[in-house]
Amino acid sequence: MPTQTDDDLALLRSSLREFFAEHYRTGDLAECDPTSEHSGTVWKPLTEQLALSGLHIPEDYGGQGYGFEELGVALEESGRVLLRSPFFASTCLAANLLLNIADEPARQDYLPGIASGTVTATVTAGESAGIWSAEPSDVVFDDDSGTLSGTRNAVLDGATADVLIVSARHADGGQVLAVVERDTPGLVVEPLQTLDFSRPQAAVEFDRTRARRLEVPNPVDVLARTYDQAVSCLAAESAGAARACVDMAVDYAKQRIQFGKAIGGFQSIKHTCADLLVEVELSTSAAIAAMQAAGNGDDLTTASSVAKSSVSETFLRVAEANIQIHGGIGFTWEHDAHLYLRRAASAALLLGDAAQHRNRLADRFGTS
Repeated sequence: MPTQTDDDLALLRSSLREFFAEHYRTGDLAECDPTSEHSGTVWKPLTEQLALSGLHIPEDYGGQGYGFEELGVALEESGRVLLRSPFFASTCLAANLLLNIADEPARQDYLPGIASGTVTATVTAGESAGIWSAEPSDVVFDDDSGTLSGTRNAVLDGATADVLIVSARHADGGQVLAVVERDTPGLVVEPLQTLDFSRPQAAVEFDRTRARRLEVPNPVDVLARTYDQAVSCLAAESAGAARACVDMAVDYAKQRIQFGKAIGGFQSIKHTCADLLVEVELSTSAAIAAMQAAGNGDDLTTASSVAKSSVSETFLRVAEANIQIHGGIGFTWEHDAHLYLRRAASAALLLGDAAQHRNRLADRFGTS
């Protein structure tokens, strides 16, 4: 893995910010059909010019070979602009799961395409209010026929992914992981109308759908690690979006003149902006720690839940405050503020809400 300095990370952040400023406009999401496919106008240059989809995938599989710290920077910057792309599902869910298993043929078959961006993928696991279940019951894998049967709702990028990695219950008990390719007969997907225009989801039905069973002796452990990594990635992405809200609010407070002075000079606005910045800094620190734990394995479960419970609540608060500071214009469809509130509300529930993660921490340390 290449060694990165703070200057290298700052350069990565700067390059991504410049790229998004040139190639992506957050406000376009307001006119986007939530059920439509991702726009290739961003994904293609993002993967070809910056190789973002393979940032942390090892070079043996066509990736850049960096680590979770670099991935965290990329997620913060993609969250900052509410990037609508396969990046989260494909790189943070599917690629991580494949890297967590020892099925080398499957790695060789799927990781190079994910790394190059020519193949998009996602993961669908049984859930209990956002927390991935160790005993999925809604989708069943039959060994004799090699098929999946059942339904899943709210699958990230489920309508557009080329490859779906499915956690399913074995017909004889236990859990299996299986891969379904997009055009497989018996796979039915229905795009869903979602609150967050930037995060497409779909209902997926498996009707005796042929699937490739992955050689994974410990699927429960693999799903648990992949889940914790995904939670950490979501926290990093949300931290970037939260910071964008604070920057947006502060910029407006400097420009909006009321009673002969910028509203940022009034104590109520000034103190609110200061408090929001402190919250974002604290939650961003938790997200950075979680991404570091994702890379080095240091108590990832604890770090990811701390980050998720902190960042998701902070993001929702600053997104709401951003609208309030903007006043009337903040409530309009034409302004980007509502797009950040939509993402904040969606991200707060995705992969478990803050209360669930605090309960998870309490259970882990025996204080519930």
